[in-house]
Amino acid sequence: MSTRFWYRGHVLTDNLMVPAHHRAIMFADAAFESMRMIDGYVAHYSYHTERLEKGLQALMINTDGVATQIEAALCALCAPGHWRVRVQVARAGGGLYRPQTDQADVWVSATPLEEPAQPWLGTSLRVGLWPEPLPNHPLMHHKLTSNSVWYVRAAQKAAQMRADDVLLLDTHHKLVEGGRGNVFVRIDGQWMTPPS
Repeated sequence: MSTRFWYRGHVLTDNLMVPAHHRAIMFADAAFESMRMIDGYVAHYSYHTERLEKGLQALMINTDGVATQIEAALCALCAPGHWRVRVQVARAGGGLYRPQTDQADVWVSATPLEEPAQPWLGTSLRVGLWPEPLPNHPLMHHKLTSNSVWYVRAAQKAAQMRADDVLLLDTHHKLVEGGRGNVFVRIDGQWMTPPS
């Protein structure tokens, strides 16, 4: 099975063709969220959508109807097995630096995963440390397309180190997250994830 896409109420099995002049491409004017769907169930779904909504609010993109579209997409893309789901929400319309609208344009992709949900159970992971802090900027706390360069570079560094992932720190040397995975730490018997 290959990647499937949902865009404006339609499921596509070929590549999704977004116009080159789309704001997501021209200005990285978008937020995204990646999650794992197993047999139609997305763990921590409300956490993912809450984080996405905060990113959209930071970009001043109207969130009306976004949750409904995401739920419709997940229902349409739901299939047995393990899937990597990526929700991308960009500002619709054109314009140069000044947008013509604050309405959202939603698309969702689902890519089948052959690996089990926790391939590391019973094994150990090689984790490196990203050598430079993430920029200290309020928008860095959101999953925005414009921030993707840090995650791409982190994945490259992990490959160079022959590591499974790298940990990203902020300018205060506090743990932010993993380059491609979520980080959970058990402190005093309670599971926590940054920034808590």
